[in-house]
Amino acid sequence: MDLRMRFFGGIGLTISAIYVVRWLVAALALGFPLFLAAQDGPGNPVKGDATALEKGRVLFRIHCASCHGIDGSGGRGPSLTTSSVREAKDKELFAIIRRGIPDSEMPSFWFKGQDIQAWQVIEALRSLSPTSEIPSAGNAESGKQAFVQAGCVTCHAVQGQGGRLGPDLTRVSRSRSVEHLRQSIRLASAELTTNYQTVTVKTLANQTVRGILLNEDAFTLQMMDTTERVLAFHRKDLQQARHDAASLMPDYPREALPDALLDDIVAFFFEIGSH
Repeated sequence: MDLRMRFFGGIGLTISAIYVVRWLVAALALGFPLFLAAQDGPGNPVKGDATALEKGRVLFRIHCASCHGIDGSGGRGPSLTTSSVREAKDKELFAIIRRGIPDSEMPSFWFKGQDIQAWQVIEALRSLSPTSEIPSAGNAESGKQAFVQAGCVTCHAVQGQGGRLGPDLTRVSRSRSVEHLRQSIRLASAELTTNYQTVTVKTLANQTVRGILLNEDAFTLQMMDTTERVLAFHRKDLQQARHDAASLMPDYPREALPDALLDDIVAFFFEIGSH
């Protein structure tokens, strides 16, 4: 497949087989290939150590809670209180903490080269209270219908069908908690998803274009506009290039999306994410 990138400075560039792959979910112990972690070696050297547990909880609050929640129940990152994490081996969790998950929002944590701190974090993970992995309310079939009727597929792909302006939501339930999904729909601009930065440019010809940023450097900027055209600009041909704090996705307050219907949509995400 060829897509023509249009340079408003008069230059055309063909990109062969371009495919904008987005939203490779941060699947910590939720579908991530654990061959990276399948290494021989000793188990957790601080297992059962109360002092190590307290140190691990401190490290968790500093390095992990901002994404996974102070209680590990999830937020921007997946819940760490589910059976998928509880049943994972210590060495598997260790490898994910130390190496991160490629092409996801999960970074590597080297803790200044001290392996013992990674093991302490694992002790903290083992102490988290288990929670349910599925929403307690909502009808998945009704949620699917609402998702389509509301036009969400215009921007979001599900199971290989839909748009590319927003993240693929097929497995979003594996990387987001129920509450985080609800809040992300209610207040779409509260937290922009990595790799979906909204950008607005204004050309010297006074043409304004809005979309998502694909790439930029000191001389050029590439973006996808709201019709999914891939565009490229020379900065010298722009009056302005601005990163916007607001998402392309609108907010959905209760007046526009009742709680019951929101529960249905979240249930739909968890239904398709379980396959």
